[in-house]
Amino acid sequence: MKNKKSFFIALLVCSLFYFISGCKKEGTVLPRCVSLKIQQIKQEPKRNPPAEIWQYNFDNRIVYYIPPFCCDQYSELLDENCRVICAPDGGISGRGDGGCPDFLSKRTNGILIWQDER
Repeated sequence: MKNKKSFFIALLVCSLFYFISGCKKEGTVLPRCVSLKIQQIKQEPKRNPPAEIWQYNFDNRIVYYIPPFCCDQYSELLDENCRVICAPDGGISGRGDGGCPDFLSKRTNGILIWQDER
């Protein structure tokens, strides 16, 4: 009986670990504000092309990039607290707001952390 109970507890712990770790993409832990941003986008009409959020390293920090989606809209580059750093691209010129003109060429380690699958 004791072995059966130990087996059940071990199975439960392993299952819990599997499900918790399976919620992250490639080991990425999202800041709460990025998770809230995803929920906000899900409340909006579906974008075409679908909304995405990318994580990059830029200027020695982790940033989150949301590409432009329509009609000369700006992209968004967010810090870990979801404060807007700049708009690297998009807008009428396609070159963003000029706040970080080197982002697209200097970003590294891109990870797609979310894409709207609706």
